[in-house]
Amino acid sequence: MKKEMKEEYLLPRCKFCGKQMIADTTLQSDKEAEEYAVMHCDCELARDYQEQVKKEREKEENKKKIRDAVSDFAQYCEKKLYVFDPDAEALLIAAGEAVLNGKIENIAVNVFGVKITISLSAKGKLKFKRSYKESAVVEVM
Repeated sequence: MKKEMKEEYLLPRCKFCGKQMIADTTLQSDKEAEEYAVMHCDCELARDYQEQVKKEREKEENKKKIRDAVSDFAQYCEKKLYVFDPDAEALLIAAGEAVLNGKIENIAVNVFGVKITISLSAKGKLKFKRSYKESAVVEVM
């Protein structure tokens, strides 16, 4: 005897307007179906929710980029044989987030003679600029 396989299809329904739709993917749970519906619905509340989700994702991506930029700077310090303090790392991450969120326009910090300027570019992208000047003075008698 052949076993009959019964597939249960979840029809996603928007939690804001109740609009039901057919998903173009397999959904595993009611919660997943609801999220799918809200993210594909065109009602006003769903669009607001979609925008909020988009902003949250961008915020998380930007936090990762800030951490990566600070990590690159830490590696640079390591190559120069400077000990990069975790407090300095936390400060640079917080400064990057403050600039990105529009709380401050720009900030410049000196760490071991390396000037780090954090600002937004004309295109609205976060910019970490590193300036390092090395000089030596030798006195000859």
